Order: sequence, then C-alpha cells, then structure tokens
Amino acid sequence: MSLHAAKRAEDKEVAEDSELPIPEPQIPETTSPLGFVSLREAEAEQNQLASRWFSPKTRETYDWAMTFVLKPVLFVIVVLLSWWWSVNVSKLVWASGKGWISLDKSVLVALVTTSVGNFITVVIIIAKNLFPDAKKR
Repeated sequence: MSLHAAKRAEDKEVAEDSELPIPEPQIPETTSPLGFVSLREAEAEQNQLASRWFSPKTRETYDWAMTFVLKPVLFVIVVLLSWWWSVNVSKLVWASGKGWISLDKSVLVALVTTSVGNFITVVIIIAKNLFPDAKKR
C-alpha cells in the first residue's frame, strides 16, 4: 500500500470515528466568462475574441501605432530625462565652481563623465532599438 493510500485510509478512519461527518468534496461546474462549458464552445469563444482583437486589420493598426507613435514618444521621454539629469549635474558643477557648495574634484569628474557617457549611451541604445536598420530585417 502506498503512502498516499495509507494516508487516505487513516483519514477515513478518523472521519468515521469523529462526531461530525466530513462530506465528500464537490467540484463545482466551471464555465467560461460567457457561460460556455464544452471545449468546442470555449474554442469558438477564443476564436471569436481572437478574430476581433487580432485580426489582420487591427494588427496593422497596432503595429502602425507602435512604430509611429509609441516608440517616438518613448524615445523623446528617455532623451528628456537624460537631458534633465545632465542639466542638474551641470548645475551642481556650476554651484561647486562658484563656491556655493563644496564637492571634491574627483566627485565632480565622476559626475560629469558618467552623465556624458550615460546620455550618449542611452541615446544610441534607444535609437538603435527603436529604429532598427531596415537592411537587417
């Protein structure tokens, strides 16, 4: 007798000895969101949803929106954030040069080099990934 079968037999004996009977578990009937039960009906529901959302016409619309709207907007946001960071680092360097704040020279060099490198790298990576070379496709 397997361990699982022994455990079930033991549970059954405990259930028979206890005062409250343990009812057999019942599995409720599951349905899809539209109330379909059979696999055939569920497949038809899936095909209906797929034909509405991912038809060739709507797919072209989504691809166009991704290519000409979302990707350029993302590119502009990333460039603006990098520009904002560079401007704030420039303000820190300027304030340190005027003597308004005191930063060590190594900190200033690290800020400037990482900001310039970050800006150039982000622009190159984003531009290459958002606008891939047509020849490589």
